Amino acid sequence: ASVARRATVLRQIIGITAAVIIALAGLTILVDLNRREANRQRDNAVVAANALATQEVIALDQRDARATQEAIAIAQRDVARSRELAMVAENQIATDPELAILVALEANKAAHTFESEDALRAALHSSPLRATLGDETLEIQSATFSPDGSTLLISGRQAGQPVAQVLAFPSLNVQLTLDQFTSYYLYGASFAPNGSYILTQQDDNTASIWRVDNGDEVLTLPAAEVAWLPDSSGVIAATPNGSSLIQYWDLQQAKVIREFTQPTASDFYPHAIHVTPDQQQIVLFGWDDQTYVAQSWDLQTGTFLTKDELDPSVTIAPDGRLLAYGLDDNVILRDLVTHQVVMTGTGHSFGVYQVAFSPDGQRLASVGGDGAVRIWSVSGAGADAQIST
Repeated sequence: ASVARRATVLRQIIGITAAVIIALAGLTILVDLNRREANRQRDNAVVAANALATQEVIALDQRDARATQEAIAIAQRDVARSRELAMVAENQIATDPELAILVALEANKAAHTFESEDALRAALHSSPLRATLGDETLEIQSATFSPDGSTLLISGRQAGQPVAQVLAFPSLNVQLTLDQFTSYYLYGASFAPNGSYILTQQDDNTASIWRVDNGDEVLTLPAAEVAWLPDSSGVIAATPNGSSLIQYWDLQQAKVIREFTQPTASDFYPHAIHVTPDQQQIVLFGWDDQTYVAQSWDLQTGTFLTKDELDPSVTIAPDGRLLAYGLDDNVILRDLVTHQVVMTGTGHSFGVYQVAFSPDGQRLASVGGDGAVRIWSVSGAGADAQIST
């Protein structure tokens, strides 16, 4: 009986062990299946992620390709526009070199091409224009060179106030500013022939003389029109409208040393006054009633000499062979020997206020109603006068 019980117990133990082994085997299989499934899902996720990344890379490549194509299209458009403007600029060189410069600059702004750069070089080479000054705050009414041609004197209004400035040429850097004016407006400014003084004419019928080296005021005198003596020792001033009196002011003494009167009393309105280069005569231009006349006096004795009717005064080159004046928006240079127009300078708008030669006659400054001053190069003389390139 005991043997039978032990056999029974042994069979039970064997059964339990077998069951445990089977259970463990099943569990192992289940764990392995779960692991395989997890690995499969992970692999699927990796594949999906890689596929998504690949799609994103492809999308980025496509976007970059589109951007590149757009950039190429824009560049091609700009190049085409630049070449088109360059052609326009080249066609304008012969008739309007200043406009050609502006168009060529726009061509280079669109795209730097051989055509645009060649057009700009050709336009600059053909244009007599050397510098331009003027902006929204500086309105220029007059401009004149210093006797040695190294500086430019301008006058006008800056930020609503009258101002005169000495500018280095050709840099146009400001060397001296005169702005201590009580008047509203300046009619003009000029250097003394020796370049040491500046004369300004104000709208309150006064004129002032200033030192160039320090800007100090030397004197202020009543004057409607003023002219320097060639030796810079003084000025000749026509007193305000309606008066027939002319005064000779000595600069060192700062006082009147001689007066000149018209032979007959009249309401004379001076327009310009000049002293001959030999410093022997005074010539006064202006309106006597409705007639434009020129009157002259002997500077040394005060004797009245002549009175002639003529057209309004003009600007003559230092050698006396070329005549410069403004006509509408143009600057005209005419040969006084052949009477032919040798230059027509364009670029101003709203008229030309004033023209002035440099002392050597090689440059001409013009001031327009657009508030800008333009510098023109002139070479040769007489019938051979040309715009320099």
